[in-house]
Amino acid sequence: MRSSLLKSTSELLRRSRGYSSSANPERKVAILGAAGGIGQPLALLMKLNPLVSSLSLYDIAGTVGIAADVSHINSPALVRPAAALLGRRAPRARLDPS
Repeated sequence: MRSSLLKSTSELLRRSRGYSSSANPERKVAILGAAGGIGQPLALLMKLNPLVSSLSLYDIAGTVGIAADVSHINSPALVRPAAALLGRRAPRARLDPS
């Protein structure tokens, strides 16, 4: 009975094994609407989550200030606003014809 229990346990562990190359795989999170009333607290919570390795913030209004606020939280997650990801100025400046 004991050997059958050990055998079934080892089979269960083998089936549920993750096939990642590192112990903690990178988890990239994107928050759309990060400048809104729900997006800001959500960004703060995601920054505190130890499973998140990269946090990207997107919004029409621009997220540079929000990204600066969230990046001051002491956690290993990297925070990037949408303008930095695009390599250009804020989206509103691109849409304005003047």
